[in-house]
Amino acid sequence: MGPMDQQFASVTVYGKEWRIIVNHERGYLVLAAVDLTEAIADLKTLEKGFLIAIPITVALIGLGGWVVVDRAMRPVREISEAAAHITARDLSSRIEGSRNSDREFEHLVEVLNVMMERLESGFSHANRFSADVSHELKTPLTVMQAEIESALRHCEPGTGEEQRLLVLREETSRLKSITRSLMLLAQADVGELIRKTDPIPLSEEVIELVEDAEVLSAEGEVEIRSEIEEGIVLSGDFSLMRQAILNLINNAIKYNEENGFVRISLERSGTDAVITVENTGAKIPEEARGKIFERFYRADESRSRNKDGYGLGLSLTQAIIEGHGGEIRLEGSAHDETTKFVIELPLQLGE
Repeated sequence: MGPMDQQFASVTVYGKEWRIIVNHERGYLVLAAVDLTEAIADLKTLEKGFLIAIPITVALIGLGGWVVVDRAMRPVREISEAAAHITARDLSSRIEGSRNSDREFEHLVEVLNVMMERLESGFSHANRFSADVSHELKTPLTVMQAEIESALRHCEPGTGEEQRLLVLREETSRLKSITRSLMLLAQADVGELIRKTDPIPLSEEVIELVEDAEVLSAEGEVEIRSEIEEGIVLSGDFSLMRQAILNLINNAIKYNEENGFVRISLERSGTDAVITVENTGAKIPEEARGKIFERFYRADESRSRNKDGYGLGLSLTQAIIEGHGGEIRLEGSAHDETTKFVIELPLQLGE
């Protein structure tokens, strides 16, 4: 029987599917047909079943995998959430172990808690040391300054002795300022810098500081420009807030240029009071802009040459502003014509 002696065909007759075979053998023609209607219907039913079952199976596998992974990662998530609440101002928190965690996770929690205990002890000693040293230095420095003032009153004007005493008085004053700043920063580290919630008439205070700046800038021929919105009141520590703003204004005058300007503005912006201090003069290099709020950091020699500073002013300003719930930032880039600091403080009283 050759390959052409047998033929197949599919036909539809009266709505039914038939598979037909035609076979030539020994002079006879054999015709056979099979009704495939039910078989095709069963295959379609099976196909639909697969189309429904496969996505459900995949979803169940995915859900099961998610449950397993979530169960396995739960201790890690708990550790992460607990660690996120630990800050430099509150190192007393500890991570609690999970009852269902593995021994490896329990060991990790133990190691982290021991590390936190060491950090808490180290920070506590460092803060206590800073505060104690600053406090202990206040009295001898005050005595030294009083003795120097007394000696100045009894020495001959214009003599070398007077010049040496003037230098000593200036350096003693610098030491007093440094120790006070260090003591305030130590208080900020433990969250005890801002202890007052008195009303601060910010608009009136900034106007007074602008008037003081006009006097300070007269010698250097620096123009003071201001735009102060009236009636803005905050709550907090009046003297510290004044010091923070004064630090920025003093820097703007100190690092300015002849015939330059300082622009000071105060305005409301939503629920915040926004203070801007902008000045011409020496620019802050791009590589230093992210470090200017670090303690004892000073930018480059062009900004610090022959300037009376010790690198704590901006750090203290930042600590005071953040202690009042605000934010201070340096805007722009080193290529801008001016240097601009922006302070945002939440409005709390008088609004």
